[in-house]
Amino acid sequence: MFSWKTPKYVEEDIQRTQKAIEEACGQRPTLFRPPIGHVSTRTAAGAKKAGVTLVAWSAKGRDGLKNADPEKVLERLQAGVEPGAILLLHDAAGRDDFTPVAIEELPGLLAAIKAQELPIVPLESFLEEVKA
Repeated sequence: MFSWKTPKYVEEDIQRTQKAIEEACGQRPTLFRPPIGHVSTRTAAGAKKAGVTLVAWSAKGRDGLKNADPEKVLERLQAGVEPGAILLLHDAAGRDDFTPVAIEELPGLLAAIKAQELPIVPLESFLEEVKA
């Protein structure tokens, strides 16, 4: 229910996360995908105050669901592979109680992208190109 939080809460939550990631990796994130992709006016206002760009996706495999079928996940993601696509994948479960199947299916997905001769680029670079 993150989208119900106040703009101040959203701003502070993003800033805490940015600080933790910067301390761990040496890079401060500038992009933010709200939980479950829900964006309310409160979320948007808090993200703006935190100085991040809101991002979403064009295709999702539903890999973040417990007991997701790996073949169906791959099928959904492959169907979304096209120029300019942003694919939603998870590297961990929300409660760390399972491993999302996208990790298992990543080699197949990368092969599908390669077969279409599409480049894989960092999201920041892609967004900069889109703005230009």
